[in-house]
Amino acid sequence: MPFKSEAQRRLFYARAERGEIPMSTVRKWERETKRRRRRRNPEYFGPGYTSYIEDYEKKSDAELIYIMRDASKAAKRAQELGDDRAEAKYLDQINDAATVMHRRRHKRKNPNVYIDIDPIVEGMARAFYATSWAQGVEDRGGSLSGVEIMDVLPEPIPEAAWRAARELAALMAGEKGLKRVLQKAAVADGDEDLIYDPDYAEELGHYLAMMAMGSGVSWFDDHGEFPIIVEAVEMVSPDDLPEEVFDDY
Repeated sequence: MPFKSEAQRRLFYARAERGEIPMSTVRKWERETKRRRRRRNPEYFGPGYTSYIEDYEKKSDAELIYIMRDASKAAKRAQELGDDRAEAKYLDQINDAATVMHRRRHKRKNPNVYIDIDPIVEGMARAFYATSWAQGVEDRGGSLSGVEIMDVLPEPIPEAAWRAARELAALMAGEKGLKRVLQKAAVADGDEDLIYDPDYAEELGHYLAMMAMGSGVSWFDDHGEFPIIVEAVEMVSPDDLPEEVFDDY
């Protein structure tokens, strides 16, 4: 689900900080919000709302402090002039700058809190599914020649693939183990902030599954080396997939 308002986003982060909901839930909502590209929709957070978070994430703490001070003065002046729209804009800037700084402080104190392993498990499940589905298409006389499998893979991911992904995750010591692997991968690739990139995490999960199936394809083909043991997990049988996923092939 995407966030319906900036107030809802703040509530979710506050509840996660208090331990009332897992941070993975917040990250899921953030990814869906970004995926639908609704942050730039002026009607998304109410009339005239513009999100500055993406831009502010690129600025230093000193720049954000300046923005908050400057916007605070501007908002007060707009209020005196009765310009509600301008006042709301400056208040949005203050809120978004404060949100970015809040996230940074908590990342520095406890970076593991902000690591979401769900994309890793999803990448695993999608890899198990894609491998099984491609085999099933060939078994039925179909052809995927010249086709990028991930582009034509039917949705959603079947339960059999999720079971295989959960099995592999358990063999890698569960949530803590996957977080350690993600951190090692990011360090080996020279950018520790990659641990917060869901696309990077999903790609890692994909290749971990391919390695577990003994496909001959490895994460290390295009990424930095680090020590890791990936236990073998059997490929999902095409017979365990719903028959309707093969309808178009």
